[in-house]
Amino acid sequence: MKNRTAIEVGGPAKGKGGGDDFAGEIKALIKEYGAGKVEVYLEDTGSAASRRAKKRTIGEIANALRGDRDQAERQVTTFGPSDKLCV
Repeated sequence: MKNRTAIEVGGPAKGKGGGDDFAGEIKALIKEYGAGKVEVYLEDTGSAASRRAKKRTIGEIANALRGDRDQAERQVTTFGPSDKLCV
């Protein structure tokens, strides 16, 4: 595991309600660890909530990285429901 890196793992529920609660969680991690030290792993079920969670997460990280959307996308990883994830 990387030193002083925040890791958040979630599923489609993170995108419910517009994803506002999850966006708040990501902002708190960015404040604590810095935008370049936040990695997010999201389950992609193909649902609208999954897409919304990913979009909001990338947006929050990109904003904190002063618009570096490419870097933000590299910090967000999706996995399928049947994938095994070890963090």
